[in-house]
Amino acid sequence: MQMIRHSSESAFSSNSSEGTISKSNKLKLLFCAGVLAMLILPLTPLTIADARIGGEPDGMRNKPTENDVQFTTLEKGAMSGVKSQRYLAIRDDASWLAMWRQHTSGAIHRTVAPHVDFDQSMVIAVFQGDDGESPGLVSIDRIRYTDDKLVVSLAESDYDDEGTGARSTTRSYHIVRLAKNSLPVVFR
Repeated sequence: MQMIRHSSESAFSSNSSEGTISKSNKLKLLFCAGVLAMLILPLTPLTIADARIGGEPDGMRNKPTENDVQFTTLEKGAMSGVKSQRYLAIRDDASWLAMWRQHTSGAIHRTVAPHVDFDQSMVIAVFQGDDGESPGLVSIDRIRYTDDKLVVSLAESDYDDEGTGARSTTRSYHIVRLAKNSLPVVFR
């Protein structure tokens, strides 16, 4: 019969009467914390400023005004299944789901459309398509109310979301949610 011995030393046991953690146990704890951080960080959303006014999370190009509309990015990227340049204001489930099916067509891992409550919200979506004239990544920079319309200001960036400087010549897109509005939408 084999006897199992329990060690009286744990990662938190002290090696003196001062109640300090031994150097080897400190290294073990530090290593475990590093491994844990490496496991958790990839799961953490990187878009901390998703709900914002305009499209610039850290100091907008233009100062916000009282006419700016707050929006939340639902998805943004460099490759969409939408092959033609399109600017859309979506105000109902049927249009939203049809657009999402087209957007995710051809994707290796097709995702379910994010839930949008169209009683309270609407969606603005811009797709670069196969337009060879715009080599950068299209994005929604700012949305503003005017007296008779909603104006969506577009921007183009030479950089991808990771900041690697990679230019995109293929179908970039930006899809945002904002409070429901019945005004006509103009894209600039």
